[in-house]
Amino acid sequence: MSAKTQSAVKQGEIIRIVKSIALAELRLVPLVGLRGLVTECLYDRKEPGAMVKLLDGKYMGATNWFIPLASLQNEQLAEKRKKEDLINNLNI
Repeated sequence: MSAKTQSAVKQGEIIRIVKSIALAELRLVPLVGLRGLVTECLYDRKEPGAMVKLLDGKYMGATNWFIPLASLQNEQLAEKRKKEDLINNLNI
């Protein structure tokens, strides 16, 4: 994920959790693919990221998780990229 995309994540945004080394180190890989609401941005930490409330259910009985910045993908940007990829594949 680029620095530009990472800095675009703001409180109140809907994100999708994506794979990253930092997420694996926290042993939170089962969260990959889930959507969440950014409730607090935590950029002033050794490992920057955000507190995210899961929208697709619970993990280990909890809905609020710290997600590293590298694993936060803006849901609207992800949908836009999917559509662009579809269009590009049709134009081959």
